Amino acid sequence: MKCPACGKDLPEGITTCTDCGTMLLSPASVTIDEIMSNEQYRTIKELIALFVGIVCLILIFYFGYY
Repeated sequence: MKCPACGKDLPEGITTCTDCGTMLLSPASVTIDEIMSNEQYRTIKELIALFVGIVCLILIFYFGYY
């Protein structure tokens, strides 16, 4: 197995690259729950960014006409 970050040849079964410290995950070790939680986190982040943007626009228009 090779480290995806630095390319060092690594023995099978380790979870961290001994050269650069990158965490190594095999495709089978990622569960559906982890994928879903990442997608939910991204959606929440997008909603927060949208909310902050709308608040900024409201403040700009409010103080722009004041």
